[in-house]
Amino acid sequence: MSWLTSLAIGLAGRKQIELEDVDEMGELFLDAKTSAAVIGTEGGFNADKTL
Repeated sequence: MSWLTSLAIGLAGRKQIELEDVDEMGELFLDAKTSAAVIGTEGGFNADKTL
């Protein structure tokens, strides 16, 4: 179990992973290919800009 998943279920007050946890983790992070494409077209990271 990743530390992020462990953190998410801990914050929810549970000790086991549920489907909603997996869905939430998927929403929090873009896959590496998508992230690289955004950084490549935008010329780098800009903390003031959101997707």
